[in-house]
Amino acid sequence: GSDAEMCAQVVVVGLHPETVDGEVPVQAGSASVAKTHFAVGLRDDKVWVQDLESTNGTVIEDAAGRRAKLTAGRRTVIADSASVTFGDQTATISYG
Repeated sequence: GSDAEMCAQVVVVGLHPETVDGEVPVQAGSASVAKTHFAVGLRDDKVWVQDLESTNGTVIEDAAGRRAKLTAGRRTVIADSASVTFGDQTATISYG
């Protein structure tokens, strides 16, 4: 995988992500990943993930194994070292 460093910015992940206003695109995935699948950002020292209306959805899982499917368009704050599953791909987001 690849590492994307976030410095108070938004990272957009997808097969061919479209970005605006200084967002950082990260290309990842396969045919099961939407063109522009999800975004990750930092606000008030907390990291959030937002599904960007993807067809297959985005699922987060914390260190205790609790899973939750994200509501498209809604930012969800995640814990350090949470896993994000998008299509058939999984990424771990560490920031602690």
